[in-house]
Amino acid sequence: MSVLRNKKLVVALCCIAFIAVLNVGLRFYSQLKPVRIVTASEQPLSKGLRRALPAEFATNSAITERVLQDYDLAHETTITRTDVRQIRSTLAWSTWGAYWPERLEINNSSNVVAFIPETEHRIRYIELRKETNRWYVAGSAVEFGEGVGPGLLEIAKQYLELIFLGRK
Repeated sequence: MSVLRNKKLVVALCCIAFIAVLNVGLRFYSQLKPVRIVTASEQPLSKGLRRALPAEFATNSAITERVLQDYDLAHETTITRTDVRQIRSTLAWSTWGAYWPERLEINNSSNVVAFIPETEHRIRYIELRKETNRWYVAGSAVEFGEGVGPGLLEIAKQYLELIFLGRK
């Protein structure tokens, strides 16, 4: 009887160890996986866009155009590569499950938004802020829409097919 109990204990401990290693591995992967990083800036409306807007909006100087530019091509980068690593580490280790961002949008030196597709029709926005050289998750929001992009299940399915079946 005690041999059977010991076998059950060993199986249970092996399962727990496997889940722990899998969890840590997925967190490291989410921290190191390639992510598109863009910088966001506000600029006055272009002439073509002003012509397309109704007159009451075209004359309003408070209305600006949001421009996204790749981090590597940006003339002025507001955060360093070290900050980007800290942001990715915060996203990987701050909650019970790691976030796998598709894009990081840098708004200024202390505000970043991560875009995380969860399913084909649902995307999560996570706002990160910096205080005293430490990044933290300030809040999140979920948006539902048509064709947001591939979610985690679709990405995992493609990854497993690539590894085990050799498909692309």
